[in-house]
Amino acid sequence: MFLTLSIHGNNSCNVVDSNMLSDGNHYYIARSGDDNNIGSKESPWRTLDKANRMLQPGDTVTLRDGVYEGIINPFSGGEKDRRIVYRSETHHGAILSGQEGSRYIINLNDRHYITIDDFKLLPRKGGFGYIVGSNFITLENCHMEHSSEIYCPLEFINSNHNRLLFNSMIRVIQRTSDSKIHGDGCHFINSSYNLIEGNNFAKIGHSPLRIWGKTPGNANFNVIKNNVFHNGWGRNFEFFNLDRVLFENNIITDAFNGARSADSGGKVFFTDGIFRNNLIYDNWDYPLASNSYIDLPTTGDVPLELNNSRIYNNTFVNNPTFLWGFSGPKNGTPIRSNKFINNIFANNDYFGDFVFFTLESSGVTNDNQFHNNLLYGNAFEQALIYINGQNYTAKKMNDELSSQSSGNIDVNPGFVSMEDRNFSLSNNSEAINRGSFLTKALNSDKGRKIQVGDARYFYDGFGIEGEEGDIIVIGQSKLMARVVHTDLEKNELTLDRDLSWEAGDQVNLPFSGKAPDLGAFQYGSTGTLNIIPVCHPYFSTPGQPVVFSTINNDVKGDLEMIWDFGDGNTATEESLSHVYKSPGDYVVRFFCKDKAGNTVRRNLMVYVEQKKDSESPLLFTSFEEDDFEEWGHLWDRGTSRELNTFYPEKRDDGQGQCMSVSSEGENSRLTTNIKMRIWDIDKYPFISFSYKIPKGVPVGVLVETWSSKKHPNRIYLGGSESNSSGKNPNLLSTTLIDDNQWHVAKFDVREVRKIIPEIKYLKVFGFSTEAKVVEGQKFWFDDFSITSSK
Repeated sequence: MFLTLSIHGNNSCNVVDSNMLSDGNHYYIARSGDDNNIGSKESPWRTLDKANRMLQPGDTVTLRDGVYEGIINPFSGGEKDRRIVYRSETHHGAILSGQEGSRYIINLNDRHYITIDDFKLLPRKGGFGYIVGSNFITLENCHMEHSSEIYCPLEFINSNHNRLLFNSMIRVIQRTSDSKIHGDGCHFINSSYNLIEGNNFAKIGHSPLRIWGKTPGNANFNVIKNNVFHNGWGRNFEFFNLDRVLFENNIITDAFNGARSADSGGKVFFTDGIFRNNLIYDNWDYPLASNSYIDLPTTGDVPLELNNSRIYNNTFVNNPTFLWGFSGPKNGTPIRSNKFINNIFANNDYFGDFVFFTLESSGVTNDNQFHNNLLYGNAFEQALIYINGQNYTAKKMNDELSSQSSGNIDVNPGFVSMEDRNFSLSNNSEAINRGSFLTKALNSDKGRKIQVGDARYFYDGFGIEGEEGDIIVIGQSKLMARVVHTDLEKNELTLDRDLSWEAGDQVNLPFSGKAPDLGAFQYGSTGTLNIIPVCHPYFSTPGQPVVFSTINNDVKGDLEMIWDFGDGNTATEESLSHVYKSPGDYVVRFFCKDKAGNTVRRNLMVYVEQKKDSESPLLFTSFEEDDFEEWGHLWDRGTSRELNTFYPEKRDDGQGQCMSVSSEGENSRLTTNIKMRIWDIDKYPFISFSYKIPKGVPVGVLVETWSSKKHPNRIYLGGSESNSSGKNPNLLSTTLIDDNQWHVAKFDVREVRKIIPEIKYLKVFGFSTEAKVVEGQKFWFDDFSITSSK
């Protein structure tokens, strides 16, 4: 495959596959055009409908800047090497809004070899795309935002060999009848050989990306790489029983247990999967989950499994809660035969007990292996992994679980800059040369087929057009070759060139020094293009310069670089300064190519936040419609998630809109809550809200700490007269009046220090009660704030 470097409209960078370019007629559409025209640059058409009827294999249609009604639904499909291409003339200049009567902007059924490039998809109603039974579809460089009235706005169903490349899907706002933000972003169902690369997923109520096969073996050979998952409203992804998947070089951050997310854990269920070189940091509840269960609507009565997968050279750092849970039903072992090698786990569960993994005895076998990982808290022997009822440090694992654990170390990883989220290794890091070799040659031989102890660590391109297998190094001399095929049954790698080797020679991905390093980044010269983009500062404010540069690990010669800053600007220098004008969470895409044609693609995040004065609240919720995007994902209904028990109503005193909490259905505790990211109670100790409670309705006020076994996790502060806290401590310091009139409550949450003197950070504020609730009881609250002063 020949690659060319391009900048679309001087605003975005990507690699263009020349096989995707068309060789037929080239047509144009413009807002000022006419469908009676010939469709040339000088005499353009006006509508997508005209293009849909006219395009034939090999044809391209270019849309000039403007907003277009209509859908992409070609009468004909493309052919191999003769694709049909829809493209925007300038980067995101053509905006597609859909049409009345169609639920999606892109409608493809039994259409193949079609490329859709560089549009803004802003549906007035409905979703982005519905792609069924269609193969070799490419959706790239598009910005997708604001779908509505549909649970999942982009679906690939029974569709193979498709590409989702360098798109942004943000602010997908699906609203439930009781005013919660929910819904998924993108589904791949019964679809194989798909490439999902370089995408930006954020602010989607339930799960931005969900992939599954409804029966085993129908979701195989998918590649998910170089994406940034920073949902902020829920979990980051769900992968159900995928066979042979590559998940690498992704950023997983800002997972949050929002109102309709069910929980924050991205579901990881692979068979023969590879999970490597990912960065998992700054997630606000546990980011990953492999707690097996049966999901009838998704995969039928087949338990979700994580088995025979290789999880290696990832960096898990700076997450305030535990990282990953593993468990299964008592009558099976769905979590088995996985290997965790050369990972860094540092400063996780730092608001709790520094327990970063939990492996329950039920459903988890003892052949899950842990070798040469770094386990570190904020101090020596602080980081813990919970296995079958016991906590283990790195040393205790090595000593007491020697059949499944060895070489794990407990040292500070020595990152270049935790403050700037630069997780590359400094030159004195103890994680350098501390990794395990992935596998070894089983016999002495020569040629192109090498038998190894474990072939599951390596990627061969999966037969996806344009994808190449891993470059590997063999033996002390580090002979290099590319993997063109992996045979998992024979544990055999087929290489792209003839080599010779001895039995016992190490077989690994490229590394520098005597042994591989730990974590997502290799230090030093690896013999490949090893260059890492970094920034300073990671947290900035509008107008403040952010410096971008690279860590160049002894790369020689001229390099071609493109930075895409995520705000519509690009640059090509190796080191530069950039100013963001507006607040936002910016995904920065970096691409580099050397003279030999070797390429590197990496992403990083930059957070630009408006400065707050000392009197600004940590949080204020008005519950008015113009504030819905904020409170719609924050306020959770608690135990009764599927029922209409928490919803907005007009206040009976004419003071706008408030929230009603009802005991309808199964909401027997009159519960709702709001979760925080960082709630420092010394900076923001004061809570205020208005409320109305009818006589005799039990309403409790509570806070929850970050999970820890050292103290109670739920503390009641008081409530209405009939409230009960059950077995939880109750300070009785806050009194709510149940006279069916509106009142304002104000109190200081530092009262919790009467129970937990050392507490500094809280996680949840909520209303609930342990008292018996009568069907039909309800109460109302409004104008909720957490502030620094009364």
